[in-house]
Amino acid sequence: MKLSEWAKPQVRTYQTRPDLTPEQTAILDAYANLYGKAERRLFAAIQAGDALNDLKREFLPKFDITARQFNAMRIGLEGKIDAIKERRPN
Repeated sequence: MKLSEWAKPQVRTYQTRPDLTPEQTAILDAYANLYGKAERRLFAAIQAGDALNDLKREFLPKFDITARQFNAMRIGLEGKIDAIKERRPN
């Protein structure tokens, strides 16, 4: 094998396929629905110019999530927004 072949980066994809009971599947589906709904509402509120501190106070009890979950959602959403902006032509 040539040295140049070793230098090429490899792309690998991983996935997890847990063996779940119907009850576990229902719980994960419910959480995914809640997370998606909260994320869409957060996107709309951010685009409307609402303050993040106010949104955090509102979202925690409204969606029954923790501050850590809210922060993860916000960071993920900001990453999605930045990725779309980066792909736009100048």
